[in-house]
Amino acid sequence: MVSRLAVEWPSIGTKPASISTEDILKAKADEAYIGYWVQQVELKHVLHDMIEWLVSCGTAGLQVYPDSTNQIINLRFLSSRDLLIPKGCTDPRSAEWTGARWLLPRKEALRMHEDHADAIRGLPSITGYEVQEDHVELWEVYRYS
Repeated sequence: MVSRLAVEWPSIGTKPASISTEDILKAKADEAYIGYWVQQVELKHVLHDMIEWLVSCGTAGLQVYPDSTNQIINLRFLSSRDLLIPKGCTDPRSAEWTGARWLLPRKEALRMHEDHADAIRGLPSITGYEVQEDHVELWEVYRYS
């Protein structure tokens, strides 16, 4: 069934706000940037992975995050193991908070979160089938008001 749900990415198009030359140029520039971003984040592959997980488990997510190394807004797929919502919440859109899990090599976690270096150094190492070396488990929690 998954092979039949392969992502066929449509072409990207933008419409200018008016017929002015300035608006047409802005629309063309936006279209070029969106195409560049889709290539950089490998959107087709991210969506393919998400669809595979949705077919098998019924729950998946996408997370947008800044990548300071490459100076781009990145996108990643989250499996149901990497998502956390309050117990008893039947609709994630009505949740008071959502958690997203990261399994990172300790060195990478320290680089990404220098301001929490002491706490990261004190975390126990995660071992198991998901990781091969010294990894830590970090959760980003988003609160909604």
